[in-house]
Amino acid sequence: EILTYCMSHPFLKMNPPKSTGREQFGEKFASELLKRFEKHSKENILTTVTMFTANSIVHHYKKFILPYYEIDEVILGGGGSYNSTLVEMLRNGLKDENCAIFIQEDIGYSSEAKEAIA
Repeated sequence: EILTYCMSHPFLKMNPPKSTGREQFGEKFASELLKRFEKHSKENILTTVTMFTANSIVHHYKKFILPYYEIDEVILGGGGSYNSTLVEMLRNGLKDENCAIFIQEDIGYSSEAKEAIA
């Protein structure tokens, strides 16, 4: 129920290039979820939002990247890379594509330095 609602967000229907952050999925989005799904525990909502994040990333890789490019690894950076649950969900979502998921620390860089490395 929560995941279906999140996956119907208009942002997911937009074609790349696109970028998002707190402007789309910040405090307003979180407050709306908590209100709309108040019968669910906050832990359940948080887990589902993490799953939503992973599913939306995997969906976009499968739709916009993998049909055109062969990718054998993805390197994650930034704050989300510190979320081991998110990283594991991404690994599971892309395992059938033979795509390994690493975080920047795995290759000797700090995820906090994402902007400087880019």
